Amino acid sequence: MGTSYEPMSLARLATHLVSADTDQTRWKLVWEFLEEYRWEPAETRVDLLSDEPGLILQRRVVTYGGSSRLR
Repeated sequence: MGTSYEPMSLARLATHLVSADTDQTRWKLVWEFLEEYRWEPAETRVDLLSDEPGLILQRRVVTYGGSSRLR
């Protein structure tokens, strides 16, 4: 009945960052990833970084000093 712990991979972090609505949420996700990562054994750390994130086909409008640009 217990749930097993699984550390977040860099690829999974990338998918969460894309779907996050605010910068505050994105920074929290990055912080949580780094916090989990530092407690993992060295052999596990390599696995967390080895997966590549999938191709993301989402464009965002970013405002720089009053002008908008697509990223």
